[in-house]
Amino acid sequence: MAQRAAFQHLLPKPMLNNLMLSGGLAATPPTPQRDPGRPKFTCTVCNKQFNTPSGLTLHMQHHSGNYKFNCEICQKGFTSKHHYTDHIRKHEGKSYVCEYCSKSFQSCRSLETHLSKHTGRYSFYCDVCQEGFNLRKTLETHMVRYHGGIVSDA
Repeated sequence: MAQRAAFQHLLPKPMLNNLMLSGGLAATPPTPQRDPGRPKFTCTVCNKQFNTPSGLTLHMQHHSGNYKFNCEICQKGFTSKHHYTDHIRKHEGKSYVCEYCSKSFQSCRSLETHLSKHTGRYSFYCDVCQEGFNLRKTLETHMVRYHGGIVSDA
């Protein structure tokens, strides 16, 4: 049976098809990208690249200081309403509280990440040992470090 990279389910289909056609997947697969065939949009200030023009537009707000959402209390700017709302909660003394251990968090995402420790529910799982992870990047690091980045077909 052909070997497949641990990242196979994370690779874009064009990249996966090219790897399969070239004789299988490498022992250390390339870092997954959103769409390797897409043109990159480059920031003229810091040269950071983005896959979409909207990603570049949001990023440029950091350089210009013209944010869509601004805190009236401390004048800090934010590119998204979600981050702005989380920030305002800090000024209001509000936080997200874990129902299991009463630990508090400043952002909803931080609480969600923490809750997986209590519930055992994760967004990503290792195909080899079934260990759970909240971030795809953490799963990728785990696969390379502990499983050589390769998983055999089930």
